[in-house]
Amino acid sequence: MTRSDDYPIIPSEKISDESYLQRVISSQLPHCDTHEQEKVRYYCTQCVQLACQVCATVNHQGHHSLQEVKSKVASVKAQMGTILEQSKSEAIKVQSKLDLTERTNEKIKHQTSFLMRKVNAQYEKVVTKLQCDRNKLLQELRVMESTNCENLRDVGENISQWLNLLENFQKMTRTILEQDKPQEILEMERNIVESFFRLRVDKETITKLPMPAGVYLHFIPAKLTALREACIPRGDERMKGKVGSHNEQKGATSGANSSEKFE
Repeated sequence: MTRSDDYPIIPSEKISDESYLQRVISSQLPHCDTHEQEKVRYYCTQCVQLACQVCATVNHQGHHSLQEVKSKVASVKAQMGTILEQSKSEAIKVQSKLDLTERTNEKIKHQTSFLMRKVNAQYEKVVTKLQCDRNKLLQELRVMESTNCENLRDVGENISQWLNLLENFQKMTRTILEQDKPQEILEMERNIVESFFRLRVDKETITKLPMPAGVYLHFIPAKLTALREACIPRGDERMKGKVGSHNEQKGATSGANSSEKFE
């Protein structure tokens, strides 16, 4: 077998030799001159010419049996119709999935935007209320501080006066005793006893003066309702009541203990 332009030249007597042609085809499939990407895979007996798939379809299609062509066309059309219907069904499924995705995306954006506005509004509301309550609490604390300190100042002045009187009484009594003058001692006995009695009476009065029970014990738990509501869930109302009553009892106990210590 000779070669020309890298294509095998087949002797005419070998064309009818099926085994020979099979060996030639298996050894090398040349590319079509017109369609370079296609290999020559067909042989038209009517034209006595090799052809690629494109050439066989375009140039040699009428060389087939008419019945074979019709059957092939009908089969191809049926297959293409089936593929077309399947593609439509797949397109509908994918499109419905895309629509669902877009609707879900819009829904999530809408819900997120709504919740963000709600959170910001609630935040501003709570902050405004907390600031208002804080200002009220601070003002009331300043008033309570002033009132309690003034009351304590009055108590302190009374106690200081009593201590000065007691100190003067002790000095006078000590002086009389040191002089050891019987006549003067007898003359001053009544004055000393009466002065000491008055001091004791004044002492009882002073020790019973009302004392502030403490700002934190009586004021803060009762006035911080708004602040607690911002931090404690509504379901914990009973717990808040227990905290308030416990603090009030603690305040009363502390006030009583303060009076006992002063006495």
